Amino acid sequence: MPTVEGKRARSLRVLEAFSETIRESERQLEKDLKMVRDVSRERNYSEKAWIVMLAHSGIITADDAAKILRAILEYERDNPEEEGSSYLPSDSFSVWSLEKKLTGKLGADLAGNLNIGKTLPEPIARIKIRDGCVSVIDALLDLLGALHPLISSYRHMVMPGYTHLAQAQITTFGHYLLSFHDPLLRALLELESAYGNTNLSTLGCGALAGTSWPVDRQLVAELLGFDGIVENTNDCVASADYGVSTMSALVNIMLPISRVTLDLQFWGSEEVNMIGVPESYSDTSSMMPQKKNFGGQLERIRLDSATIISRFQEVATLTKNEPFADMLPVIRVRFPAADALCVVKKCLRVLQGFLTTVIPNQEKMESLSREGFATAAELANIMVRKNRISYRQAHHISGTVVRIAAERNITADRVDAALLDEAAERVLGKPAGFSDAEVHEALDPRHFVESHTVRGGVAPAEVERMVKDRIARIEDASERQRERKEKLTGAKKMLEERFDMLVS
Repeated sequence: MPTVEGKRARSLRVLEAFSETIRESERQLEKDLKMVRDVSRERNYSEKAWIVMLAHSGIITADDAAKILRAILEYERDNPEEEGSSYLPSDSFSVWSLEKKLTGKLGADLAGNLNIGKTLPEPIARIKIRDGCVSVIDALLDLLGALHPLISSYRHMVMPGYTHLAQAQITTFGHYLLSFHDPLLRALLELESAYGNTNLSTLGCGALAGTSWPVDRQLVAELLGFDGIVENTNDCVASADYGVSTMSALVNIMLPISRVTLDLQFWGSEEVNMIGVPESYSDTSSMMPQKKNFGGQLERIRLDSATIISRFQEVATLTKNEPFADMLPVIRVRFPAADALCVVKKCLRVLQGFLTTVIPNQEKMESLSREGFATAAELANIMVRKNRISYRQAHHISGTVVRIAAERNITADRVDAALLDEAAERVLGKPAGFSDAEVHEALDPRHFVESHTVRGGVAPAEVERMVKDRIARIEDASERQRERKEKLTGAKKMLEERFDMLVS
């Protein structure tokens, strides 16, 4: 039997490249989901901080604290397989309570000191969500940073801009990417705000009314890297707003991403051919050998967008009919939010890979720009400025030019002064009085781009100004992220030092 050659062989290579990209992203997602569903590390971290605080406040003796802390260390050393294991939302707290695990070693009386003055779940959920936010902020910063050189590079690359799926005005690929960059930057600020709402300690709240023990809530917050505390003790156990604010930010990340992926996939189709899509992001058909499904990974991003929206609804719905108190649905908010953070991080990484490898077809973009009438509004503007007619009259003349050209199969780059005069005669009863050179300049897409210098417009110089401004904003955001990470690292170091003082 002869070897399969030609398009079929090529389609197999496309599938292999695409499958490997999928496998890589999905493998990383599974690792992230496994880790985010494991609470052992956060549980042990918070328990250590609580015991250190109890000893510092004189609530338990330093000797008892040392025994408990040593037991935790021994448990972590003897049970390394626990890390990375997951538990289900339906699992009882007793299954993952460190108190239960240490009772056999220390006895119930000593191990029971773990829960003096605090309720069991806190603050594991907040630690999990804040750490997930840090990871997504990193991915957002990476994507936004990767967009800056692309925007600058493509700021002269003219292309049709669309409204209602019809050519509207000329834009550039760089200006388009910047229009996508900015809502993500706003979403970044929203996610940072959600991090701030989340990174508040609830330890010391009791079950809702606090505790009669003289606990130092601020100290334990500092040992765990929190920015402060949720002050009202019933607020600590009853509120789920940190989950809602986190999910809101994630939705505002995924909505523009989802819409942009549809544009990119459409532009990569054979009929449009404005961009070339790498094989690693395109899949094929098991039946049709000619198929190169442009942006198969982009379709998966849109599927993931729907998942994030449904997770947002889940978080909001979980607590809407519950008493304002410690309830299982309030605790359950962590799961959809933590999973959603992993999915969004994957989508950001995939999209960054796509955008940094996509190949714009500059020749096709410019051809579509010159042949289409996305510059027609500028022709009207020039008539208003030169002939002192109303804009509505100029609009009618320009629209008539387009209609005549369509009837005669004339592209925009072939419209001349005679055709403009014919349209003006129909509308005003007199010629427009433009030269061929003036008409050609008015309808030229590059002239259009250069002349639109309004703040935020498509003029390359204005786009470059905006890029410099955005770079500065991302640098500020990166500095804030660095400070967040340093604070979390510093808190762990502080806890280790106090820990060592007690157990040494």
